[in-house]
Amino acid sequence: MIIIVEGPEGLGKSTLSRELGDRLKCPVYKDMNSETGMELSRDYISGHDTGSVGMALAMSRNSDIILDRSFLSEAAYSYAFRRPFDSKLYGLLDWKISEVKHLGVLVWSHGREEGFEMAAERGMRELKKNDWLRVWDGYHYYVKHSPMEWLTVYSDEPVVVSAKAVMRRIGR
Repeated sequence: MIIIVEGPEGLGKSTLSRELGDRLKCPVYKDMNSETGMELSRDYISGHDTGSVGMALAMSRNSDIILDRSFLSEAAYSYAFRRPFDSKLYGLLDWKISEVKHLGVLVWSHGREEGFEMAAERGMRELKKNDWLRVWDGYHYYVKHSPMEWLTVYSDEPVVVSAKAVMRRIGR
Protein backbone atom coordinates (compact mmCIF):
# COMPACT_ATOMS: atom_id res chain seq x y z
CA MET A 1 0.00 0.00 0.00
CA ILE A 2 1.10 3.55 -0.75
CA ILE A 3 0.19 6.29 1.70
CA ILE A 4 0.88 9.84 0.54
CA VAL A 5 0.81 12.47 3.28
CA GLU A 6 0.24 15.97 1.93
CA GLY A 7 -0.73 19.47 3.00
CA PRO A 8 0.63 22.98 3.40
CA GLU A 9 3.80 23.75 5.35
CA GLY A 10 3.78 23.58 9.11
CA LEU A 11 0.70 21.43 9.70
CA GLY A 12 2.47 18.25 10.84
CA LYS A 13 2.92 16.03 7.78
CA SER A 14 6.35 14.75 8.78
CA THR A 15 5.25 14.03 12.35
CA LEU A 16 2.27 12.05 11.09
CA SER A 17 4.41 10.25 8.49
CA ARG A 18 6.89 9.13 11.15
CA GLU A 19 4.07 7.92 13.40
CA LEU A 20 2.54 5.94 10.54
CA GLY A 21 5.93 4.51 9.58
CA ASP A 22 6.41 3.30 13.15
CA ARG A 23 2.93 1.78 13.32
CA LEU A 24 3.15 0.08 9.93
CA LYS A 25 6.86 -0.75 10.30
CA CYS A 26 7.52 0.58 6.81
CA PRO A 27 9.80 3.14 5.18
CA VAL A 28 8.95 6.82 4.96
CA TYR A 29 10.29 8.54 1.87
CA LYS A 30 10.84 12.30 2.03
CA ASP A 31 12.56 14.44 -0.55
CA MET A 32 15.33 16.15 1.38
CA ASN A 33 16.22 18.61 -1.38
CA SER A 34 13.57 21.11 -0.40
CA GLU A 35 10.60 21.47 1.89
CA THR A 36 8.55 23.25 -0.73
CA GLY A 37 10.36 22.56 -3.98
CA MET A 38 10.33 26.29 -4.64
CA GLU A 39 13.96 26.53 -5.70
CA LEU A 40 14.09 23.36 -7.79
CA SER A 41 13.81 23.51 -11.55
CA ARG A 42 10.70 22.26 -13.29
CA ASP A 43 12.60 19.52 -15.16
CA TYR A 44 14.14 18.21 -11.94
CA ILE A 45 10.76 18.10 -10.22
CA SER A 46 9.12 16.22 -13.09
CA GLY A 47 11.90 13.64 -13.22
CA HIS A 48 12.08 13.36 -9.45
CA ASP A 49 8.33 12.93 -9.07
CA THR A 50 8.19 10.32 -11.82
CA GLY A 51 11.02 8.43 -10.12
CA SER A 52 9.54 8.58 -6.64
CA VAL A 53 6.12 7.41 -7.84
CA GLY A 54 7.78 4.58 -9.79
CA MET A 55 9.71 3.57 -6.68
CA ALA A 56 6.56 3.66 -4.55
CA LEU A 57 4.59 1.60 -7.08
CA ALA A 58 7.35 -1.04 -7.19
CA MET A 59 7.73 -1.18 -3.41
CA SER A 60 3.99 -1.30 -2.75
CA ARG A 61 3.71 -4.69 -4.47
CA ASN A 62 5.44 -6.34 -1.52
CA SER A 63 5.16 -3.87 1.35
CA ASP A 64 3.85 -0.56 2.54
CA ILE A 65 5.52 2.77 1.83
CA ILE A 66 4.76 6.27 3.01
CA LEU A 67 5.55 9.33 0.92
CA ASP A 68 5.95 12.43 3.07
CA ARG A 69 5.04 14.80 0.24
CA SER A 70 4.97 13.83 -3.40
CA PHE A 71 4.03 15.20 -6.80
CA LEU A 72 0.93 16.85 -5.34
CA SER A 73 3.16 19.35 -3.56
CA GLU A 74 4.62 20.47 -6.85
CA ALA A 75 1.14 20.96 -8.28
CA ALA A 76 -0.05 22.93 -5.23
CA TYR A 77 3.08 25.07 -5.03
CA SER A 78 3.14 25.67 -8.80
CA TYR A 79 -0.45 26.84 -8.55
CA ALA A 80 0.41 29.11 -5.64
CA PHE A 81 3.47 30.67 -7.27
CA ARG A 82 2.03 30.68 -10.79
CA ARG A 83 4.85 28.49 -12.10
CA PRO A 84 4.32 26.43 -15.22
CA PHE A 85 4.12 22.71 -14.53
CA ASP A 86 3.26 19.64 -16.53
CA SER A 87 -0.38 19.07 -15.59
CA LYS A 88 -0.59 16.04 -17.90
CA LEU A 89 2.32 14.39 -16.10
CA TYR A 90 0.77 15.04 -12.70
CA GLY A 91 -2.56 13.74 -13.94
CA LEU A 92 -0.81 10.57 -15.11
CA LEU A 93 1.00 10.12 -11.78
CA ASP A 94 -2.26 10.67 -9.92
CA TRP A 95 -4.00 8.07 -12.09
CA LYS A 96 -1.15 5.55 -11.57
CA ILE A 97 -1.45 5.89 -7.80
CA SER A 98 -5.26 5.65 -7.94
CA GLU A 99 -4.98 2.28 -9.71
CA VAL A 100 -3.13 0.55 -6.83
CA LYS A 101 -3.93 0.16 -3.14
CA HIS A 102 -3.34 3.64 -1.75
CA LEU A 103 -4.55 6.39 0.53
CA GLY A 104 -3.92 10.09 0.21
CA VAL A 105 -3.87 11.79 3.60
CA LEU A 106 -4.42 15.53 3.60
CA VAL A 107 -3.20 17.20 6.78
CA TRP A 108 -5.49 20.17 6.97
CA SER A 109 -6.77 22.99 9.12
CA HIS A 110 -10.33 24.02 9.82
CA GLY A 111 -9.80 27.32 8.01
CA ARG A 112 -7.22 29.10 5.91
CA GLU A 113 -6.41 31.78 8.48
CA GLU A 114 -6.31 29.34 11.40
CA GLY A 115 -4.03 27.06 9.43
CA PHE A 116 -1.56 29.82 8.69
CA GLU A 117 -1.48 30.88 12.34
CA MET A 118 -0.93 27.29 13.47
CA ALA A 119 1.85 26.79 10.92
CA ALA A 120 3.54 30.03 12.02
CA GLU A 121 3.36 28.94 15.67
CA ARG A 122 5.03 25.65 14.71
CA GLY A 123 7.93 27.53 13.15
CA MET A 124 6.99 27.67 9.46
CA ARG A 125 9.18 30.44 8.11
CA GLU A 126 9.43 29.61 4.40
CA LEU A 127 6.24 31.29 3.23
CA LYS A 128 4.59 34.65 3.74
CA LYS A 129 0.93 34.60 4.68
CA ASN A 130 -0.43 35.25 1.18
CA ASP A 131 1.88 32.58 -0.28
CA TRP A 132 0.76 30.04 2.33
CA LEU A 133 -2.91 30.81 1.68
CA ARG A 134 -2.44 30.26 -2.07
CA VAL A 135 -0.73 26.93 -1.33
CA TRP A 136 -3.70 25.98 0.88
CA ASP A 137 -6.03 26.78 -2.02
CA GLY A 138 -3.81 24.78 -4.39
CA TYR A 139 -4.10 21.66 -2.25
CA HIS A 140 -7.85 22.12 -1.89
CA TYR A 141 -8.29 22.39 -5.66
CA TYR A 142 -6.01 19.42 -6.38
CA VAL A 143 -7.60 17.03 -3.89
CA LYS A 144 -11.09 18.00 -5.05
CA HIS A 145 -10.23 16.94 -8.61
CA SER A 146 -8.00 13.95 -7.84
CA PRO A 147 -9.15 10.38 -8.58
CA MET A 148 -7.18 9.18 -5.55
CA GLU A 149 -8.91 8.18 -2.34
CA TRP A 150 -8.41 10.89 0.30
CA LEU A 151 -8.72 11.09 4.05
CA THR A 152 -8.56 14.50 5.70
CA VAL A 153 -7.05 14.76 9.17
CA TYR A 154 -6.80 17.99 11.09
CA SER A 155 -3.58 19.45 12.38
CA ASP A 156 -5.10 20.56 15.66
CA GLU A 157 -5.75 16.92 16.64
CA PRO A 158 -3.07 14.91 18.43
CA VAL A 159 -0.94 12.92 15.98
CA VAL A 160 -2.06 9.63 17.56
CA VAL A 161 -5.70 10.47 16.76
CA SER A 162 -4.81 11.17 13.13
CA ALA A 163 -2.69 8.02 12.90
CA LYS A 164 -5.55 5.91 14.30
CA ALA A 165 -7.92 7.40 11.71
CA VAL A 166 -5.52 6.43 8.93
CA MET A 167 -5.07 2.93 10.34
CA ARG A 168 -8.85 2.44 10.54
CA ARG A 169 -9.27 3.67 6.96
CA ILE A 170 -6.73 1.16 5.65
CA GLY A 171 -8.22 -1.62 7.77
CA ARG A 172 -5.37 -2.16 10.23
